[in-house]
Amino acid sequence: MSQVVISLVSGLLGALVATIVTLRVEGARETRRQKLAVITDLVANRNDLNGDAFSRALNGVLAAFPDAPAVLRAHEELYAALSRKAETDESNSLLIALWRAMAASADLKSDTISDAQFLRVMNPRS
Repeated sequence: MSQVVISLVSGLLGALVATIVTLRVEGARETRRQKLAVITDLVANRNDLNGDAFSRALNGVLAAFPDAPAVLRAHEELYAALSRKAETDESNSLLIALWRAMAASADLKSDTISDAQFLRVMNPRS
């Protein structure tokens, strides 16, 4: 009888541990997916820093990166520069800093992309 109880408890504990691990792994994956979606939106819409799509991406930073102080700091600095209509070089530099902080927070390799490559917007219409 005691062997049956031990087996039953072991099976239940094993299932509980597996469920907890699965939930944590899936939670981390979903968090990373959300971060990557915001990064993608920001990069895809960087051609118009005053546009609605870029604004949505910037607003999404707060929701996707609340656990990343470097990202929040870079976000605040870019917002301040854009609000005061800073020079293009300063805005570009702060945009790059934000992008790199976001990439680091999302475990996205960004060191193979130069600043010049990041700033070059692909737009065959222009």
